[in-house]
Amino acid sequence: MSMNINCLTKGEYVYRILKDRIFSGEMVKDKTYTVVEIAEELKVSRTPVSEAVKILTSQGYLTMLPAVGFRVRELTFEDINEILLISSALERLALRQIIKNNIEIDIGALNKNLDDCIRAIRAKDVDEYARLTDEFHKVIYGGAGLPKLLDVMDSISIHESYYQESVVRNPESLIALIEDHKLLLRIVENNELDEVDGFLERHVCNCLKTHEIYLK
Repeated sequence: MSMNINCLTKGEYVYRILKDRIFSGEMVKDKTYTVVEIAEELKVSRTPVSEAVKILTSQGYLTMLPAVGFRVRELTFEDINEILLISSALERLALRQIIKNNIEIDIGALNKNLDDCIRAIRAKDVDEYARLTDEFHKVIYGGAGLPKLLDVMDSISIHESYYQESVVRNPESLIALIEDHKLLLRIVENNELDEVDGFLERHVCNCLKTHEIYLK
């Protein structure tokens, strides 16, 4: 992750790095981490690391293990349900903005992205799948003309590792989600504003099914 430490406090710098690692799956849920090892790796004192860990714990991303360290908190089904309900409300806002304001997005390029996603899933290429899905959502949310929307979405997203695990364990469930996204593009292309709410309700249900399998 490219970041200019001079633009941030050290606590913010560490917070952003750790959060990025959690969401990307680089920090795994079955490993214990310590403030000391993170501080040494990032070449900062323990104080900013402790600050970042405290914030991430309060936000529900980490679990503290007294006198031992901390771990990435495994999301419960209830956590995921709440996140999906909130994110679908924000996605509804983005889609309505795009359709109502006739904002042009490159449908052809996005369809190609989705075809590439399916190929990556079938090849069990976790990194490529993660890159492509991130690219797809940034185009959709970024196209709404609401600069803060991407930041809000990032703050509540489900850990990417949950989707990455499904690439290996249940690829067909992810392909079903890609097909959802193709339908989404048709809705946008045809300016079908009345179809947005129904689509999002179905999509949330499909996402829940994918994560329910993961949590078993």
